Amino acid sequence: MCHDHDRPDIVAHHRRPQAPAATTAPQAGRSCGDNFAPLVVAMVGLPARGKTVLSHKLNRYLNWNGLNSKVFSISFYRRKHIELYDSHEIFRTDNEEAYEIIQQSAKEAMEDALDFLKSEGNIAILDGTHATPQMRQKTLDYFGKQFNLKVLFLECICDDEVLLDKNIKEILQFSKDYRHMTKEKALDDYHHKIEHFMEQYETINPKEESKYTYIKVFNGGENVTVHRLNGPYQSMILSFVSSHRPGPKTLYFSRHGESEYNVVGRIGGDTDLSPRGRMYASTLARYINDAAIPELHVWTSEKRRTKQTA
Repeated sequence: MCHDHDRPDIVAHHRRPQAPAATTAPQAGRSCGDNFAPLVVAMVGLPARGKTVLSHKLNRYLNWNGLNSKVFSISFYRRKHIELYDSHEIFRTDNEEAYEIIQQSAKEAMEDALDFLKSEGNIAILDGTHATPQMRQKTLDYFGKQFNLKVLFLECICDDEVLLDKNIKEILQFSKDYRHMTKEKALDDYHHKIEHFMEQYETINPKEESKYTYIKVFNGGENVTVHRLNGPYQSMILSFVSSHRPGPKTLYFSRHGESEYNVVGRIGGDTDLSPRGRMYASTLARYINDAAIPELHVWTSEKRRTKQTA
C-alpha cells in the first residue's frame, strides 16, 4: 500500500520501470535535470529498523537490473577507527571523542561514495542512521550543493515489537560488534545503543524538510510514503521497497512432468503431459500438500505442460 499526499510533486503510481540500456554512469557534477545522473541513497532511521538488510537487498536488485550500485556502511568505517567494539558508550551524545570518530567515519563513507559515482557508479547507498535534520542537511549539502548530485533519503520506521525483536536477534547473531559478548550482555548493550539514538532521532519532517526527496517504509513494507520522486532510478527503488518484505523465504523449484514431446525426444513445442508426466504431477502434488506450507504461491509458465503439472 502506498500513501500519497495532496501535493502534485508526489509520485502516486507504481509502474515497474525498465533498467536503462546504458550502464555507464554520468560524471558527478552533471546536471540533476538528467534522469540518469548518479544518485545517492541515504538510509535514515533508528538501529534495528531494517536499514542494513534493505540496503544490501536493494543493492543486489539494482545490480541485477544492470546498474552499478554499491553500499557504503558507516559502521564499516567506524570499525576501521575502533577495531574492537567495547560498549554502547561510544554512541552517547555527550561522548565527544567517540562523536568525532563517528563523524569522521561518515565523512570517509561519503568521500568514497563520491569517488565511486565519479568513476563508474550509478547509485551509492549510504548505510547509516542520518538521525537528525542536521545530519541529513549535511549529506544533502555535500552531494547536492557541492557536486550537483541527486540525494534520496530512504527512512525505515518500525513500531512492530515482533519485527523489532526479530531484527535485534539477527543483528546480535551476525554483527561483528557483538561476537565477543554473551547473548545477555549483547542484548542489554544494544538496547542502550537504541536509547542513545532515540535521544537525538527525528523522523523526516514533511513540512521542515519538504524540499527533500524521500521514501518512508513502515514496518518492513506494511506502508510506504513517497515525496518528490523523479527519474527512473528513484522509480526502480520505489518499485523494490514497495514489494520488499523482510524475513527468510523458501523457494521450491520443479521441472514440469514428462511431456509427449519428451517421450519422442523432441525439443520445444507445447504438448500435454505424458502418462508418466501426469503421474509425476500427482506425486508432486501429494508431497507439497502433505507439507502443508502456509501461504504457498505457485508460479508457472504459459506452457500446457507446466500448467498441467501445477
